[in-house]
Amino acid sequence: MKIVIVAIIVIVTLLTIILIENQRSKRKRSIQAAQREKVQKGTKEKPIQTFLPIVRVEATGEMVLQNDAFRQVIQVGNLNPFALSETEARAVRDNFKTMFGMFHQPVQFIVRGRRMDLTDYRQYFSQTYRATAEKWENDRLLEYGRHLEAHLVEHGNRQRTIRENLFITQADTGLLGEHDLEELRRTLRQETETAYSGLARCRVSPHILSSEETIEAQQFFWNRERIHARARDAVAYQSLKEYLIGDESEVNFGA
Repeated sequence: MKIVIVAIIVIVTLLTIILIENQRSKRKRSIQAAQREKVQKGTKEKPIQTFLPIVRVEATGEMVLQNDAFRQVIQVGNLNPFALSETEARAVRDNFKTMFGMFHQPVQFIVRGRRMDLTDYRQYFSQTYRATAEKWENDRLLEYGRHLEAHLVEHGNRQRTIRENLFITQADTGLLGEHDLEELRRTLRQETETAYSGLARCRVSPHILSSEETIEAQQFFWNRERIHARARDAVAYQSLKEYLIGDESEVNFGA
């Protein structure tokens, strides 16, 4: 009988120890998961300086980065290949290849897009001006509000998605092996001139961004996930419109 009681006590003790260890293990995993989530959340909320360490953007639009690196952003227009003849398309391709062969360093492309939605603002404005006009019994305010609301609806139905291709030239001491900052600046300007003239020959209307435009482009690039979601919404709601560059012609996009 004593042996049975001892065995029961041992079993109960073992089960208690196992349960305590399981609880400790679960608590530890929960703490680790919370820490990982905190780290990931902190990573997503890091400022753009952590992702792209820009020291400053100069008046010329040149970006000065840490570790002696420089960038220049060029806005590139659109080119519809279907509006080109075979000879023109071949010339654009050859010019593009020639331009790339003249660069000291590789270049980068980023694409940005945004969509402005006036729906929430229009609904809030509609409720506000109607309630105010009824409160003060002001027919003129009601009429003015209706005209402005119609204006907002008209603009809200227009194309609101902006897509821009950005061509980035660079001069980096780590890749070029050059430590003279003035020489790096000259290299960047040469790269930018090469890109500008080459893109002009490719008929895509290059435009060197100003300092304000450069900062805006980086901000849009940093929020690219949100921007892409807006672009997907634009496609889903069919608010994107096709465009053609070249001779005007009748095209059936639904075919």
